[in-house]
Amino acid sequence: MAGCVSCHHYIDQTAEGQKWFDEFMLERLGTNDYNCLLIRANTPGKRDDALNLMYAKQLLKELNS
Repeated sequence: MAGCVSCHHYIDQTAEGQKWFDEFMLERLGTNDYNCLLIRANTPGKRDDALNLMYAKQLLKELNS
């Protein structure tokens, strides 16, 4: 979610802002998807394009069968 500098600062730097953001995203995404987002946000490292391509190909294969 994009926000102006002031809103982004409020969310990142205050407990109230973080609580608001958590509640907002939980309502918007649901518990499972929000937990996945938190894991992704807190996992260091570069994106693995080769792995993503293999995953996409597998999903297409499952959809076509």
